This record gives sequence, C-alpha cells and structure tokens, in this order.
Amino acid sequence: MRLAILASGNGTTAEAIMFACREGCLKGKVEVACVIASDPCAGVIAKAHEFLPTSQIYLIELRKYYFLQEKFGRALIATFKKHNVDMFGQYGWMPHTPWNVLQEFSGINQHPGDPVRFGGKGMFGKRVHCARLHFVLCTGHHIYTEAVAQEVAAQYDAGDVLCAEQVPIFDEELVGSLEKATASLQKRVLPVEHRVQIQTLEMLSQGQRPVVS
Repeated sequence: MRLAILASGNGTTAEAIMFACREGCLKGKVEVACVIASDPCAGVIAKAHEFLPTSQIYLIELRKYYFLQEKFGRALIATFKKHNVDMFGQYGWMPHTPWNVLQEFSGINQHPGDPVRFGGKGMFGKRVHCARLHFVLCTGHHIYTEAVAQEVAAQYDAGDVLCAEQVPIFDEELVGSLEKATASLQKRVLPVEHRVQIQTLEMLSQGQRPVVS
C-alpha cells in the first residue's frame, strides 16, 4: 500500500511511520510514496530527508494557491497521482482537506482525543488535551483521553473512527497548573498516537477496515 504522508509540524508521527515502513511492522506492507508539508518551517521536512530522496518530498502551501481549496486540492491530487498513491495520512496536518481530494482518495486522520466531544475546527494538539482535562476537572467523569485514527471526512474530525486507544489521566494531572498538566498528558499520549496510527495502517494494508464508531 502506497501512502502519502501529510504533515504541518514536527513530524514525530510521520517519523515513526517511516521507520516502521523501513524497519518495523509495516515493512513490506506499506511504502511511503511521498511526504507533503504545508509549512516551510515544518520539522517533518528534515525528518523525511532521513528516509526519502528529495524527489519524494514536497512543500505545498495553501496560501500559494490564494487560499482556494479546489486549486490547492488539485495540487495534492497531482502529487498523489505522480507517485501512484493508494491513500494518504494526515499526521499533524493543519489545512482543511479539499472536497476534490476526498472524491479521488481516502485518508486517515490523527486526533489526540475523542473527535466527537473534543474535535472540530481549531481543535488540535494541546487544545484537545487542555479541553479534556478541563472536562474531567469540571465533571469528574471519564478520567481518560484517547489516541484516535479516523477516516478523513469533508468536515473536521467527522470521519469514522478506525482505531482508538484510551490513555488514563493521572491524579497528579488534575491538581496544580493546567498548563503543566496539558504538557504532561500530551507527552504521554504521543507514543500511543504513533502506535495507533501504525496499527491502523497495518490493518488497512491487509484489507481490514475496522470501525470503532
């Protein structure tokens, strides 16, 4: 299965996936066809160069297309087709996925929490962890968070959940500074996010399509 990786930030999940494709459980099952960054300062670019030749690494910025979604989508589609991509994965990808991309390709999205309660436009990274901690502090219920792999949909975080793993919230994260608690939770959830994304790719490469919700 040929995968296009889309990322906008440091690219730690992308790095974990590329390593799994080269030396881990995805070897011989999933091949990274290309990596696309949406930000020239994204750390994923340097990480991609450790695994792929320059000809498979791209910078495609929404602003270069005058913020026109369809035109931006055509640039993504052209890159996918150039590298015979089967599907794409969004791992810390910030731009909204254009509708024309979803007409031709299916994708996986990474989300660090329950996408129903803690998803939608503007909900990413530390914001999700902070919202989850605030919810637990206010209600005392559901003292956990989740690492989620879901289908990419036309609306933010609206796709079916393919794989999810719960991560407990510790008592010490519910006292003191919310900022420190958020950083602590994010650090603990990140390796679980890597594992969930890799497990999802492995299942899909074997023709399995589990749906959690």
